[in-house]
Amino acid sequence: MRDWRRFVRQRFHGAANALDDRVVDEIADHLELIHSEALDQGASEAEAERSVLRALGEGGDELLGLHELQELQRAQPAATRLRADRWVEGVVERGHERGGIWSRAADVLRELRVAVRTLAKQPLFSATVVIVLGVGIGATSAIFTLVDSIVLSPLPFDGQHRLVSIHHHAPTRGFDDAGQCAAWHATYEDSSGSLEYIGMFGAETATVMLGETPEARPVLRATHGVFSALRLDPLLGRTMTADDSERTAEPVVWVTESFWRTHFGGERSAVGRPLRIGGRDHELAGVIPDTIQGLGIRADVVVPLLIDRSEIYVGNIGFGAVARLAAGASVATAEAELQSLLPTAWERFPGGPIATDADIEAFTVTVEPLKARILGPTTELLWLLLMGVGLVLVVACSNVANLLLVRVAEQREAFAVRAALGASWLRIRWDAAREIAVLCLFGGAFGLVLSRVGVDVLVRMAPQGIPRLSEIELGPRVILLTFGISMLVGLLIALVPRPAGALAVLGRGAGRGSRGPGRRLRVVVATGQLAVMLALLIGSGLMFRSLQALRDVDPGVADADSVLTFRVDIPPAESAETEEFARLFVAIARELESIPGVEAVAMATAIPMDGRNNVNGLYAPGRRDRAPQEPSVERHKWVGGGYFGSLAVPVLRGREITWDDVERRRPVAVVSESLALELWGSLEAALGQEVAARPEPWVWSEVVGVVADVRDDGLSELGLPMVYWPQVTPGFWRGTAEDSPMAWRSNGFAVRSERVGGVGLVDDVHRAVWRVNPALALAQVTPLSTLADESMAAWTFAYRLLGAAAVLALFLGGIGVYGTFSQTVSQQMRELGIRAALGASAGRVRAVVFRRAAGVCIVGLILGVLLGTGFGRVMSGFLFGVQASDPLTIVVAGAVLILVVFGAVLPPARRAGAVDPLSMLREP
Repeated sequence: MRDWRRFVRQRFHGAANALDDRVVDEIADHLELIHSEALDQGASEAEAERSVLRALGEGGDELLGLHELQELQRAQPAATRLRADRWVEGVVERGHERGGIWSRAADVLRELRVAVRTLAKQPLFSATVVIVLGVGIGATSAIFTLVDSIVLSPLPFDGQHRLVSIHHHAPTRGFDDAGQCAAWHATYEDSSGSLEYIGMFGAETATVMLGETPEARPVLRATHGVFSALRLDPLLGRTMTADDSERTAEPVVWVTESFWRTHFGGERSAVGRPLRIGGRDHELAGVIPDTIQGLGIRADVVVPLLIDRSEIYVGNIGFGAVARLAAGASVATAEAELQSLLPTAWERFPGGPIATDADIEAFTVTVEPLKARILGPTTELLWLLLMGVGLVLVVACSNVANLLLVRVAEQREAFAVRAALGASWLRIRWDAAREIAVLCLFGGAFGLVLSRVGVDVLVRMAPQGIPRLSEIELGPRVILLTFGISMLVGLLIALVPRPAGALAVLGRGAGRGSRGPGRRLRVVVATGQLAVMLALLIGSGLMFRSLQALRDVDPGVADADSVLTFRVDIPPAESAETEEFARLFVAIARELESIPGVEAVAMATAIPMDGRNNVNGLYAPGRRDRAPQEPSVERHKWVGGGYFGSLAVPVLRGREITWDDVERRRPVAVVSESLALELWGSLEAALGQEVAARPEPWVWSEVVGVVADVRDDGLSELGLPMVYWPQVTPGFWRGTAEDSPMAWRSNGFAVRSERVGGVGLVDDVHRAVWRVNPALALAQVTPLSTLADESMAAWTFAYRLLGAAAVLALFLGGIGVYGTFSQTVSQQMRELGIRAALGASAGRVRAVVFRRAAGVCIVGLILGVLLGTGFGRVMSGFLFGVQASDPLTIVVAGAVLILVVFGAVLPPARRAGAVDPLSMLREP
């Protein structure tokens, strides 16, 4: 038998290729039926085929044309809807047959089908509502995803509610947050009963040999207590033990799962292999989960933090500490216990630069939940952003409410007719609520899609300082919240005033009653929109002014765009002696100076804003407010020759440190402007003063210069008092010989060149360093201007999101105001026509509309200023250089709002001015 489906495809001139397969099947089935009927009547095969051709056209020469095929195609959606209706009816019938909850579910399905079919008849209205709701819900859900993953979700550790962080404070000694030190750690580890486990850790960058190329990788140095407190069970190999932290232990290392899969191919046999870190081979002892990042520190490898109890004292602070509370212990009891143990640390481990009675009394210990410590100010930032984006959702919901109020006004007569025919107002309201529920469900689904895209954008925009970014995901809680918001929005919107009585509406006809409760409610909603819009404008304006104030801050370093910064660490395995690795750093600086296009090179233990710092005691016998034996705690930095000139830091008095000072080991120092004023009262008085970093036997250095303050901790932080020492300083630490040289193995470099940001400079820098030692790696390679931008990252992130929210709210609010006054003008056309008939000019008619808009705008401005000022106070912790009630910001925001409002009202006002009075008077 002929394949009639193939016949259709071959004979219909290619038109059938554009048809749905079901249409082709239907045509083929019809032809097969004609063919079968001819055979049943005794026709031969050839005669039956001719019957088919005659059915298609006379003699088969006039085949079914493209027009007919297109008609069939157009009929297909109707057929599809019919089949869908039949399927739904079948499901409903089966649900009623099963009874119980299935019967009620069947009724809901039938109601939803009716609502969908009703809304499909008004596609523009339905699409507008879904899009507006989806945008508001999607933006809110995207920000809530960050809040949920970062703030609300537990840390990825077993029993995370018992994990705490320990840190110390001594504000009067300059230690706002001293973190942890080995002496405190050992004291608590030996004597605490409220802590089950306690660990100490520190993050750094180390040179890891991957193949033949050295790479700088983030390394976590930790005691075994970190593994125990976090219950960090290795995926392969063994866990860390107390013996691993002994200085005599063989070097071992643990790597994260992602590092293991990337660099060891996920091979189980990798355990036991050597991994060269810091110029020394370490045995790979195990593979740990990536959840170690939940500690708030990015690390690819973990090595033991070596502690020699015979050499430690209260000093070398700044480490992190994590502990697990013992069963039954609370944060308060643990803090009280550690505070009582704190003074014994000085008794058990004497010495160090902060060992006077006044120092011991100044220190306090703080125990807080680990999660709170990790998140820090991030929690407030994310809740602030959620509040701002939530205001966009309010604007979106009010827009939808206005659209529905307009629709109710247009359907008043239809509602009245149904009521007059016996339908209860409860039934009428249920029909409206049913449609709203469907719209909100579709809006929630669309919002969920937008939030998925929004989350990816937010993660890319978010500053690197925000913790737990790698854990962000669109989880079930966010999905439930999204649809919960959708239903809540639908419930609130459904609470619209019911239409007036049936007879009253029928008596005065549609389009009248413009001064009814529906119009008043639309005006109230529009006023609320304006208030919310102004609050968002004020909030984003305050963040913009804060960002501008930050950008105007003088960092203390000139032309940061032309400075490339990076760090170099020289491990002990590459150079054991102080004099030797100090010479290596000098050689690196000389090689960098020889690069074409390099104007100057600065070297120091910390480059401005790179996150490194060192705090120690400072003795100054000539200071005004303290005895020589009582040190103050100041920020210290060790620099190479020409450091200040290379960074263009102004030398206010005296001179800077030179390479000759470094090479000849001259006992000199340079102090910052704020430190000179703090210690000696004037810049001139600072010159020639003596300072030391250790008590008796004193090793004094002469202050040879005073330099301008540098914002070392970022643009938002004031320049701290600082003392600068030559790169190599003899007899610096207590307990060392007066001529014993001290230098640091990790230094930062700043290369000034017009080639920064261009092609080739970074490669030239690598080659220059490798000419000195090919085993050294560069870390944190970035322009100095990027470090400055990163210090403003939280402000930039908040401004972008609040600014986007304000623009979105202005757009949605403008549409809402236009819709409100457009509908109002439509309902008042008869009144406006009478005014025109009585002699009112077009300008006066337009003025009526503008006056009403002005009244709404004034009330919205008053409420918006109050709401915006409150919003500004909430975000006061993130403001810089501007007050929450800044008059300029409020005035500019108000002016923008007025322009948007009158721009939205202009089209309806022009339509009102063009009203034809005769046509209005002729209307019944």
